[in-house]
Amino acid sequence: MYSFTVTDPSGADAITFNADMIVREFTFENLLDVTLSGQKSVDYIVTVNADTGISEVKADAATFTLTLKNPCIDPNFVFIKPSVLLNHIYELHEHDPSGY
Repeated sequence: MYSFTVTDPSGADAITFNADMIVREFTFENLLDVTLSGQKSVDYIVTVNADTGISEVKADAATFTLTLKNPCIDPNFVFIKPSVLLNHIYELHEHDPSGY
């Protein structure tokens, strides 16, 4: 049997673990709550626990660090390319509330 824990339980919202005997796969996705990544990034310590056996149970655990980066400020995710606007005409008019 496999399970996982996260030092800060809110970080578990970004982790899905498929414990199916054939799959056993982690998926990391943070689409719903950007606050999990803090101002720049947040590290979460994830512990994977494994138990096996019926009459003689053996247990083991391994840890790894999951870093969630704020995609709004990370230039690897967000890039705004400046460009020059050429041949555009902008007409500015005085606001006339009586015409509405």
